Amino acid sequence: HMVRHEGVRALYKGMGVVLAFTTPAHALYFGGYEFATRSLLPRTPAHEKPAWVHFVGGQVAELCGMLVWTPMDVVKQRMQLRSDAVGRGYDTLRA
Repeated sequence: HMVRHEGVRALYKGMGVVLAFTTPAHALYFGGYEFATRSLLPRTPAHEKPAWVHFVGGQVAELCGMLVWTPMDVVKQRMQLRSDAVGRGYDTLRA
């Protein structure tokens, strides 16, 4: 139904936004994980750190990544809801 009425490009609405934001989000995610796990019990080698260190590291990583992923998802979803949004990511971001 959607492809018939809007064309194949409609399946990719918001893809440009995802491509632009994915690398910075992953950089924050992995950077946050490394920072947290290295900061907790800094004298303990990585392979000897208890599970809670990696758990906390994962939580910090998720919080850091969400700084970029959440706005990206908002813009992407708004683009997907607009019928004229194909190729208009900047216009959607400004609106």
